[in-house]
Amino acid sequence: MLDPTELNYSGRKDFWRYNLNANSVWSDMLSSNIGYTYTNKSYTNTDKQTSEELFRSFENRHDIYALLMVNPFSELSLAVGSNILFVDRGNGIDSDIHYSWMPSAKLFWQPWKRLSLSGNYFCDVAYPNLDQLSTITYNKNQLLLYRGNPNLQERVMHYMEWRINIP
Repeated sequence: MLDPTELNYSGRKDFWRYNLNANSVWSDMLSSNIGYTYTNKSYTNTDKQTSEELFRSFENRHDIYALLMVNPFSELSLAVGSNILFVDRGNGIDSDIHYSWMPSAKLFWQPWKRLSLSGNYFCDVAYPNLDQLSTITYNKNQLLLYRGNPNLQERVMHYMEWRINIP
């Protein structure tokens, strides 16, 4: 009897990333940070019996970011920055390219020794992982089948947070 949880294909996932970052202090009140991150992901499913490729997916991400920090007074600081994310992905049949702009801002103000206010805003773009894009159906266990959706789109989230600290 065939075990329904036994997979009739093999999968290979490859992932690597590198990052370059530079910080610069221009004065007591002004500093900056710039950087670049490259991420590569690939995923291949192959039939164990025929060695036929069943599914292929790749994703290359280029993330360029910059941040400017201003501290005009010891009790006040402001940081404003942005990321530009370029994503090139495909599955051997079709491919797509996305550009995402992700702004960010931070504020810290401490008018008195026992009171401070901080605010934080940022934008995040999350793309589906390679398993979620796979078109192969497989058994997770005897009762549960799993199949991805190659047409999933990215999720864009905007976050805003304010905190008042009274120690």
